[in-house]
Amino acid sequence: MNTMFVVTHLPLSYEMPVRYSSIKVGQNQFDADYVDSVGDNISNLNPNFCELTALYWIWKNYSSLPDSTVGLGHYRRLLVNNSMWSVLFKIPVSMERAEYLLKE
Repeated sequence: MNTMFVVTHLPLSYEMPVRYSSIKVGQNQFDADYVDSVGDNISNLNPNFCELTALYWIWKNYSSLPDSTVGLGHYRRLLVNNSMWSVLFKIPVSMERAEYLLKE
């Protein structure tokens, strides 16, 4: 199954589509689907490496099927549909739309 991770150091101010997962970096305390400070990690380097600590965590700790795709996004840089409403209301693109666009 394809998964899109959204890296954040703050609680998200929008609802993510199904098959998106949040991954928390940094020291702030809030709920997220995953955190980059467990398992094999370089979380202590986050002040210098930012979302790369989440990418490292995904590489070392997240199990996915061999034919699946894992994406990485930033909480302020959303992949959105090409519409004013998606941009204004922070509506991330659905996984189905992202998969379609990647095939094109």
